[in-house]
Amino acid sequence: MPAVIFLDHSVEMAERPPLALEPITALRAALAYQGLDVDLDTLRALSGEAWAPLLHVNASIREPVLHLQPLDCLTRACDALSVESAWHTELSAEEVIALTSEEIGAQRPVLVSFLHRPIEDPGWNLLIGVEPEGRRLQLHDVRLARQRRVVPIERLWSGPVPGPQRWVDTPLFTADVTAASTVPDALQCLTRAVEGWAAQADVASLELPSHRGARSFGRDDPAGLVATVGPEAARHLGDEIWNVDSLDDFGVLWRARSLLPQFAGRRDAAARFLRGLHISDPQIAAQCEEAADALATTAVTARVASALMWDTSLSNITVAGDLLDRVKVDPALVVDIEEMPAHERRLLAESIERFPQAYTMRIHSTPWGAALTVDSPAQRDRILELLETLADQMEAADAELATLAQMLGVNTD
Repeated sequence: MPAVIFLDHSVEMAERPPLALEPITALRAALAYQGLDVDLDTLRALSGEAWAPLLHVNASIREPVLHLQPLDCLTRACDALSVESAWHTELSAEEVIALTSEEIGAQRPVLVSFLHRPIEDPGWNLLIGVEPEGRRLQLHDVRLARQRRVVPIERLWSGPVPGPQRWVDTPLFTADVTAASTVPDALQCLTRAVEGWAAQADVASLELPSHRGARSFGRDDPAGLVATVGPEAARHLGDEIWNVDSLDDFGVLWRARSLLPQFAGRRDAAARFLRGLHISDPQIAAQCEEAADALATTAVTARVASALMWDTSLSNITVAGDLLDRVKVDPALVVDIEEMPAHERRLLAESIERFPQAYTMRIHSTPWGAALTVDSPAQRDRILELLETLADQMEAADAELATLAQMLGVNTD
């Protein structure tokens, strides 16, 4: 057996990714490497990932919730494209090496969850090489000159999986495009995507993180966890923001900074997918436009609500006076001040003491760095109103999609 087995040429990404990828982005790169090039928005829609609902949980568990969705989006995407795929879990180190050697030897990148997991970027990677004798795997990493990061299998790992198995050991996913021909036509893609929307709307199978996953993020017993999805999740988040004693609460900040932008990105992808289709039936085409407009509207509202909770647009300000001037014009509840020099932070702290009493302001730390909390009833009112609007917009978008499903003959019961 060769000392190193690797892909013959570089993996191409649609855009420069971080070290850890979204699972659907990793799948797109793996399919494209094998010659099946599918638009990322189309892949998100076909897989059902673009339709995943907003989720709210009454506890500060985090990354396991970020990965949670009712559908196994990777398997669903491959099925829609006639791509042979399989999950491989509960493997020993020897089995991991054997599987990856076979797949990469056949020029098929392998998807892996959580093998390399920096605290700030847990998620997915592509395996592009294996060193059988040294029991080392090579991950794709565009930040390195060789675009390879070597990870020894010193111990087995576990990671989140989208779908029924929430948190499993040694999660690997393989995809073989040999049996696939071409991407389905526009009407077939639309029908499959709307079926994915209907399946995501059925959240009866939605499970909260396993005991192990919940414990890993600071909660010993997940039995008391309660999840709400979709419009109710938006309303519950608004209630939580209004009622929390301090906006330093990490659970609230995390939901605003992570879950809302994730939801917005998915709905934007769904809207682009619908607008990019070339449907010959004028009534179906017009309904696609109506649904796309409704979805895009929800994305805008979700992003505005997130920005009001955590204003990253101010993160490039490094002078305390400039920051205070901006905050007085349109105060955000939390402002990222990680890039502000220490002496400017001290000046900011002194200025805060003299700030008008209409707002409560103080510097604090978050897992993302230093931040400034600017709290006031008016700001909380504004966010609460936005999240109520978001809930109404979600319901309106679902109504448009239900109409589209009826036109396509998709069962929504």
